[in-house]
Amino acid sequence: MLTVEMLANRLGLSLWQTRRLIYALRPILQGMVVSAKGRPLEVDPQAIGILERAAYLKASGVPLTEVAKVVQRELSPIAEISTDKDIGMQSLAQEPANVMQEVLKAKEALIEELRKERDYWREMALKLQGQVEALQRLALPAPKEDRRPWWARGIFRWLWGG
Repeated sequence: MLTVEMLANRLGLSLWQTRRLIYALRPILQGMVVSAKGRPLEVDPQAIGILERAAYLKASGVPLTEVAKVVQRELSPIAEISTDKDIGMQSLAQEPANVMQEVLKAKEALIEELRKERDYWREMALKLQGQVEALQRLALPAPKEDRRPWWARGIFRWLWGG
C-alpha cells in the first residue's frame, strides 16, 4: 500500500499534482487504485506504470486534459493484441521508435526550459550587480583607521582639562 506522498515521490510530482493526475485518470484506473478516507492508497503495479507514463507525458508538455486520452490510446493496442495479433505486433514494433521520439521531444523541451531559467537568473544577477554598484557609489567612505595607541586618542583628555 502506498501513501499519496510515496506515490508523489515516485512520480516526481507534488502531492497536489499527484492527486490531480489520479483524478484525471480515474476512468482508466478504475479498480486499480482504491482509496479510503484515513487509509493509504492501494495501487496495483499496473496502475503505477500507467501513472508513471502519465507523469512522463505531463512533464513532456502534454496538457492534463489530454493525458488521459493519450494514455487511453496507448492502452488500446494492448486490447488489440488479444483480438488481432498482427495489428498488435505492428504497434509493438513501432512502440520503441515512438517512445524514443517522445523522449527526444521531452529532452529538447526540458533543455529549452532550463535555458530560459538560466537566462532569467543571469539577468537577475546582472540587475542586482548593477544595483550594488549604484549603492556603492552613494555609500560614505570608510572611516580612516586611527593608528595611535588608546591612551593617545584623547580618551583621557578630560583628565588634563581638555
